[in-house]
Amino acid sequence: MLVYIGLSSQQDLIKREERKEILDFYHLFLTRIGHKGDQALSMATIIAEDPRVQALLANRDLISGLQGALIKVKVIESRRNFPY
Repeated sequence: MLVYIGLSSQQDLIKREERKEILDFYHLFLTRIGHKGDQALSMATIIAEDPRVQALLANRDLISGLQGALIKVKVIESRRNFPY
Protein backbone atom coordinates (compact mmCIF):
# COMPACT_ATOMS: atom_id res chain seq x y z
CA MET A 1 0.00 0.00 0.00
CA LEU A 2 2.81 2.42 0.84
CA VAL A 3 4.46 1.68 -2.50
CA TYR A 4 1.21 2.52 -4.31
CA ILE A 5 0.88 5.82 -2.42
CA GLY A 6 4.52 6.66 -3.16
CA LEU A 7 4.14 5.90 -6.87
CA SER A 8 0.89 7.84 -7.10
CA SER A 9 2.36 10.93 -5.49
CA GLN A 10 5.44 10.66 -7.71
CA GLN A 11 3.23 10.49 -10.81
CA ASP A 12 1.27 13.52 -9.57
CA LEU A 13 4.53 15.46 -9.17
CA ILE A 14 5.65 14.49 -12.67
CA LYS A 15 2.29 15.54 -14.16
CA ARG A 16 2.44 18.89 -12.37
CA GLU A 17 5.99 19.53 -13.59
CA GLU A 18 5.04 18.59 -17.17
CA ARG A 19 2.00 20.89 -17.01
CA LYS A 20 4.14 23.73 -15.66
CA GLU A 21 6.69 23.24 -18.45
CA ILE A 22 3.97 23.20 -21.13
CA LEU A 23 2.44 26.39 -19.70
CA ASP A 24 5.88 28.05 -19.67
CA PHE A 25 6.35 27.20 -23.36
CA TYR A 26 2.85 28.48 -24.11
CA HIS A 27 3.54 31.81 -22.40
CA LEU A 28 6.83 32.11 -24.28
CA PHE A 29 4.96 31.42 -27.53
CA LEU A 30 2.37 34.12 -26.73
CA THR A 31 5.16 36.59 -25.91
CA ARG A 32 6.92 35.92 -29.20
CA ILE A 33 3.66 36.26 -31.13
CA GLY A 34 3.06 39.59 -29.40
CA HIS A 35 6.54 40.81 -30.35
CA LYS A 36 6.02 39.77 -33.99
CA GLY A 37 2.72 41.67 -34.03
CA ASP A 38 4.44 44.76 -32.63
CA GLN A 39 7.16 44.50 -35.28
CA ALA A 40 4.59 44.14 -38.06
CA LEU A 41 2.68 47.16 -36.79
CA SER A 42 5.86 49.24 -36.59
CA MET A 43 6.87 48.33 -40.13
CA ALA A 44 3.36 48.97 -41.45
CA THR A 45 3.37 52.39 -39.78
CA ILE A 46 6.73 53.31 -41.31
CA ILE A 47 5.60 52.18 -44.74
CA ALA A 48 2.25 53.97 -44.44
CA GLU A 49 4.03 57.22 -43.57
CA ASP A 50 6.11 57.12 -46.77
CA PRO A 51 4.61 59.74 -49.12
CA ARG A 52 5.67 57.79 -52.22
CA VAL A 53 3.80 54.69 -51.08
CA GLN A 54 0.79 56.83 -50.09
CA ALA A 55 0.68 58.44 -53.54
CA LEU A 56 0.94 55.11 -55.35
CA LEU A 57 -1.80 53.57 -53.26
CA ALA A 58 -3.98 56.67 -53.62
CA ASN A 59 -3.69 56.33 -57.41
CA ARG A 60 -4.71 52.69 -57.06
CA ASP A 61 -1.39 51.62 -58.47
CA LEU A 62 -1.36 48.66 -56.12
CA ILE A 63 1.46 46.76 -57.83
CA SER A 64 3.84 49.73 -57.69
CA GLY A 65 2.59 50.54 -54.20
CA LEU A 66 3.39 47.06 -52.99
CA GLN A 67 6.77 47.16 -54.72
CA GLY A 68 7.48 50.47 -52.99
CA ALA A 69 6.46 48.99 -49.67
CA LEU A 70 8.68 45.96 -50.27
CA ILE A 71 11.65 48.20 -51.02
CA LYS A 72 10.96 50.11 -47.80
CA VAL A 73 10.84 46.82 -45.84
CA LYS A 74 14.17 45.75 -47.33
CA VAL A 75 15.72 49.08 -46.33
CA ILE A 76 14.38 48.72 -42.79
CA GLU A 77 15.66 45.16 -42.56
CA SER A 78 19.12 46.10 -43.86
CA ARG A 79 19.35 48.90 -41.29
CA ARG A 80 18.25 46.57 -38.53
CA ASN A 81 20.85 43.95 -39.48
CA PHE A 82 23.68 46.46 -40.01
CA PRO A 83 26.17 46.35 -37.10
CA TYR A 84 26.80 49.94 -35.96
